Amino acid sequence: MTFRAFISVDIPGEGRLEDILGRLHLADPTLKTVDPSLMHITLKFLGDTEESKVKAISEAMRKAVDGLAPFELDLKGLGAFPRKDRPRVIWVGLENAQPLAVIARRLEDLLSPLGFEPERRGFTPHLTVARARVERSIPAVRTILEEHTLTYLGKVHVDRVRLKKSVLTVSGPIYTTVDEASFR
Repeated sequence: MTFRAFISVDIPGEGRLEDILGRLHLADPTLKTVDPSLMHITLKFLGDTEESKVKAISEAMRKAVDGLAPFELDLKGLGAFPRKDRPRVIWVGLENAQPLAVIARRLEDLLSPLGFEPERRGFTPHLTVARARVERSIPAVRTILEEHTLTYLGKVHVDRVRLKKSVLTVSGPIYTTVDEASFR
């Protein structure tokens, strides 16, 4: 049996971040903003995953965080992929995210022998907060992005990574933690 899976760091969506999500939604109600309770930084998207591989994935996660100490991430600034004037994905920037890049690289190396395809693009640490259904110019959203290019949005303590099961529903995704690996 398979399930849709990814490995991530959970991010509590609160305070200033929720305020900005509200402003983005008011600026363009067609934007799909991320439910603050579901915010996370994806380190590795696994896709359809055999349940029989969970034990090996969990071991890879433990090896990927081995020797790393808990750390603080700073959430700072808004941006967009592919660009601010025609956003498809709206994101919050991450400072002090070097440990995430280390973990992502280790996961790529450890999971490849299990049959998980390596990412074609390099790891770009970011927190997705909204998605546009189509890439188009949204002047009100662009204004918000420009106003908050350097806005400090908070600090997050990172001390574990999680294997998540994702079930897509019409009312949004449902994420369940399958396993986690704590930093030492």
